[in-house]
Amino acid sequence: MSLQLTIACGDYDRTHPLIDGSVKPEGIGLNWLVLPHLEIWTRMLNYYDFDASEISLSSYITSRTLGKPLTAIPVFPARAFRHSYIFINTRSGIREPKDLMGKRVGLGEFQQTATVWIRGILQHEYGVKLEEIEWYLWTPRPRMEMELPKRYKVKHIPPDRKPDQMFFNGEFDAIMVPSLFPSLFNPPSHIRRLFENSPKVEAEYFKKTGIFPIMHSVALRQDVWEEHP
Repeated sequence: MSLQLTIACGDYDRTHPLIDGSVKPEGIGLNWLVLPHLEIWTRMLNYYDFDASEISLSSYITSRTLGKPLTAIPVFPARAFRHSYIFINTRSGIREPKDLMGKRVGLGEFQQTATVWIRGILQHEYGVKLEEIEWYLWTPRPRMEMELPKRYKVKHIPPDRKPDQMFFNGEFDAIMVPSLFPSLFNPPSHIRRLFENSPKVEAEYFKKTGIFPIMHSVALRQDVWEEHP
């Protein structure tokens, strides 16, 4: 009898053969659930609703720090370079990364993997002091409760406000996004990427570091891992 596993994960080109059955894992019957990422993260990190799931890398690392019963395997459904996901309002006087200090920057969640990578790159590659930025979060409820270090200046925007319009209107000086708002495909003239030649910058980052940033891994409930290693 095969092991029956329920997994919640996105439908990507690299996972679809498992979903449509053209690739069958030996000895495992998969019940594949395609769900929105935030739902997967929230249910797995707080309620352990699945035998296995795609998981935000930064949230997984945090969950391990908090002692949650999850074990990840070295499988990465999503990777992405992130220099191209920082947008600035040119009216805010931002010309280079260090100009973000003292400014208002909007992002979805502080623990979101994409923004963790972006902040890390800004800090370690460009000398940006993250404590000198005012952070504004727009996700109404976090995927997992955690206490942020007091050194960060973090506020939440009202749930009825649209973050892209706040940015365009000058209420934010910059934003960091995991994926583009539709409005960013054709933004106002005063909005641009922080790194205007981002493909070149990302290629240079990879050449220097050898890092292709991991966004998501796959985690199993600890009891499933221990019973069926």
